[in-house]
Amino acid sequence: MLTFLKLGFRAANLTGVDINSARIHQGRMDLPGIDLRCETADRMSFASGSFDIVFESTMFVQLTDERVAGSIALEMLRVTKPGGHLVLVDWRYSKPGSRDYLGMSTSRIAKLFDVGGTTQVVVSENGALVPPIGRRISQYCSPLYFPVQKLFPFMVGQRTTVLKKRSHLPGKNDRPLRIEKR
Repeated sequence: MLTFLKLGFRAANLTGVDINSARIHQGRMDLPGIDLRCETADRMSFASGSFDIVFESTMFVQLTDERVAGSIALEMLRVTKPGGHLVLVDWRYSKPGSRDYLGMSTSRIAKLFDVGGTTQVVVSENGALVPPIGRRISQYCSPLYFPVQKLFPFMVGQRTTVLKKRSHLPGKNDRPLRIEKR
């Protein structure tokens, strides 16, 4: 929420949900004026098409049950206005040797959010390097962080993907939607 406030969004225009009541309580203390609700992301209390932008950060990587992840993705799509955007900031890779994390790969995003049908990818940008590498580079040779990020994209663990929800579903007479990266 702080990022949105820093970008100039008004607190009265921001809404957040979390299943953890302690985080909601703390958020209400720290961020007055923002509508924060304790509810599950797979059954939100908002009307369909309520939001221009729906944002998630580091949630899907923690969801290893694809039924739950699918329900949340459908709910995110439901509350997004036609022509609105979904912003996904998540980790691309699963944690090696762990069943507690499932990376948000391009194919997983496509499946969960019906890319090419209900949504189209507007842009996908690399973020942080995978933590073990990113921490070491930051600690011992921080000027190399961004060159490594550019030269070795497979070392990038975090990715931001922006999806646009179609205003209508494509029909057989529609031309393919072309979105160019700026």
